Amino acid sequence: MKKKVLAAVIAVAGVLTLTSCGQVTSAATIGKTEISISTIQKSVDQILADRKGVDLTGATIDTGAALNRAQLRFYLVSYILDQVAADKKVSATPAEIASVRTALVSQVGGESKIKHALIGAGLTADEFPTYIRGYVIQTKIAQLAKAAGIPNTNGEAIQALVVAYTKAHKVTINPRYGVWDPATANIVDAPTTSAPVTTSK
Repeated sequence: MKKKVLAAVIAVAGVLTLTSCGQVTSAATIGKTEISISTIQKSVDQILADRKGVDLTGATIDTGAALNRAQLRFYLVSYILDQVAADKKVSATPAEIASVRTALVSQVGGESKIKHALIGAGLTADEFPTYIRGYVIQTKIAQLAKAAGIPNTNGEAIQALVVAYTKAHKVTINPRYGVWDPATANIVDAPTTSAPVTTSK
């Protein structure tokens, strides 16, 4: 089970707050919505705690700045997808979420294997339901694209919707996490020299 940038939609309650751009407590803002540094740090701390005592031989995992950047990317793009889903009137029902969870648990070898699978995917236990919900929503958006005759073999239709949303709403990234790439709606590694806060406009 791999964690994909476009494979999750975050529930915003208690995680994202309205604020002005440029706050020192902000990891990123999109429009008037903020993702706080504390939210990202909490996620990173939990991932690192989950890894303790676990055999990660052969696993490809993010560490250091890459881990921080990956977690911010997860929250930011997931929030954007949540807005896209609302616009497309797409949602995930409890029954659909339960069904996908059952399939994923079976795929990794049962409940006893879930923790190790989540570690490999870069997800905390609290983020697992969000991952599942996002999978369901992404699948439904893909179905809409197919019905409209829009190519989406590699997720390009969904990616286009995400990019379009970020072009319509200013994105600001705290440079401690990296640099915003508006062409791909992604956070990339920052240059070695210091740089101002990066935005989508």
